[in-house]
Amino acid sequence: MILLNCGNLTIEGESIGGLATYLRIKELDLIFDLGRCPISFIGTNHVFITHFHLDHYFGLPIYVSQRWLSNMPPGKIFVPEGGIEQLQNILDSIAKLDS
Repeated sequence: MILLNCGNLTIEGESIGGLATYLRIKELDLIFDLGRCPISFIGTNHVFITHFHLDHYFGLPIYVSQRWLSNMPPGKIFVPEGGIEQLQNILDSIAKLDS
């Protein structure tokens, strides 16, 4: 994982084309994409998924399930216009696996 300080902000993450893209700005309590989900990202409350390629959302099941297992409230997940149905399908699949 790469750590970059940019003014008062810390950007953590990695981007490997076709494998995983995930970036967190801790001070803003937000994540851009979750191609992987480091455990340190679980407490971040806002997730922005830029598009639905696996390398940008594959860590979402870990994020959702670990927040649930940790008795944390669900995070707020933002997706591109028209992506709500895709997100709901992913979340429904996670729920079926966890039951």
